[in-house]
Amino acid sequence: MTLLLPTKKQILEGYNVALNFFFPQRCQYCRCYLPPHPQQFLCGQCRSNLYENISLVCMYCGKPAPDLELPPYLCGDCRYKDRPSLWFLSAGDYEGILKKLIHKMKYERRSYIAELLGDFLIGFLQQQQFDSQYFDCIIPVPLSRVKYRDRGFNQTELIALRLARWADLPVECSVLKRKHHVHAQVELDRSERLNNLRDIFYINKKTDLTGKSVILIDDVRSTGSTIYFCAQTLFEAGAEKILGLTLAFNDR
Repeated sequence: MTLLLPTKKQILEGYNVALNFFFPQRCQYCRCYLPPHPQQFLCGQCRSNLYENISLVCMYCGKPAPDLELPPYLCGDCRYKDRPSLWFLSAGDYEGILKKLIHKMKYERRSYIAELLGDFLIGFLQQQQFDSQYFDCIIPVPLSRVKYRDRGFNQTELIALRLARWADLPVECSVLKRKHHVHAQVELDRSERLNNLRDIFYINKKTDLTGKSVILIDDVRSTGSTIYFCAQTLFEAGAEKILGLTLAFNDR
């Protein structure tokens, strides 16, 4: 008689079922209970609501773009302009499910949500028919040492690593540095945000970005000041083109 041993997949499924018995999976937004396998963080309805907010936007300014043209999608104002050296793209508006997930990831220290949000960002880029071959690397916006110690991780770095696997690009986590801790941007008005970030970013001395095109990753864009000052520092290191890519845009 042959003894059939369980496969690794069966062992994992059994472990998840047992774990779910004591610590049931719940949707990170509506809190409904989820099945034990496969591991997931949103129910089907909340996931659908999250992704249905993705729409085609202009690759240069982020405004809505017609969906009948070939990529790269451009609005009427940008169609005949040269590509800027710095431009912005955001996957969704900072509201509803997306806002709550970002808040949980950052302020409730739920690092595992970064994988879910990374997949959301990839879904957005796929709909845009984004071609990563025109870029050389991905650089996450850095946290201060104080913030990193408090949170335990850099959420933009985790999202960048997820994006890098899909885009087949290297992530340069040690290139861009932050000098010191400042007040949270969300607490400040526009003029205060600009002064809050002035001259606090710097480049690793060993870095040479001459002629390179960079994807600069952050979680939320409001005034764009964080990405602007980071990009300014990268341009000084020789970068030629920079895409400021964020999960959400907050225009409030």
